[in-house]
Amino acid sequence: MAKSNKNAKAVKKPEFFLIRWFKSVSNFFRGVSVELKKVTWPTKDELIQYTIVVVVICAVLTLFIWGLDTVLGLLKGLF
Repeated sequence: MAKSNKNAKAVKKPEFFLIRWFKSVSNFFRGVSVELKKVTWPTKDELIQYTIVVVVICAVLTLFIWGLDTVLGLLKGLF
């Protein structure tokens, strides 16, 4: 009967909520750091190529929407 106290699990005292919050924020940033080390970053040439592709696609879509808006505006004016 006396041994039951030695084998009993230690009762954890609940932590103050700010301590838990700081621990969780710390764990989050630690995880972010680990994941950023796994990233394969593009080379300078790849970055330039991707940027040019994005700018060209944006320009083409802008011209398409502008042209469609102009044509529909002219058609609206006819009726």
